[in-house]
Amino acid sequence: MLIGIVVNNAIVLIEFIGTLKKEKPDESIFEHVVTAGKTRMRPVLMTSLTSILGYLPMAISTSDGSESMKPLAVVLLGGLAVGTLLTLFVIPTIYTIYDQHEQKKANKKALKKARKARKDLITIVTETIKISTEFIKLDQLLKFANAAPTGGIAKEMVQDGVVSVNGSECRMRGKKIHPGDVVTIAFEDEDLELRVE
Repeated sequence: MLIGIVVNNAIVLIEFIGTLKKEKPDESIFEHVVTAGKTRMRPVLMTSLTSILGYLPMAISTSDGSESMKPLAVVLLGGLAVGTLLTLFVIPTIYTIYDQHEQKKANKKALKKARKARKDLITIVTETIKISTEFIKLDQLLKFANAAPTGGIAKEMVQDGVVSVNGSECRMRGKKIHPGDVVTIAFEDEDLELRVE
């Protein structure tokens, strides 16, 4: 019974944090945990205090036969008190640490994918310049982007107009290229320039 009450309280808290994460993805995990703690503190305390107050007469009883029930009541009182503190303070802390660890892993994965997409886009533009003798066209870039291992990201980069010839963006009609022209790929943090041979 003790384990059931404590685990149930923890599930209620963690489930509410998960709901907040889905409803408000722009907020940090700390805000979710604090909001869930404030919102769910009352139900958790009510559940625990009801049980604690229920076992209190058994723990302080001095009547005949109470010797056999007193230890059980004391264990349940102590367990519920400690379990409630764990539910309200330790479990949210552990959840926050775990979530931050998972977020770091996801960020590393996304960064690795973005770097791969950047390399793919450079290859795409380089291949397009080699094949195209007069024009560098957006549809050619998109064709190469779809064939790239990170096709989705590379395609988005091409469609966002990050490729330009001599400072003018490549669109559907294409841009005329000549030897010596500079094809620029504009990334968020830097611009990469490729010179047409």
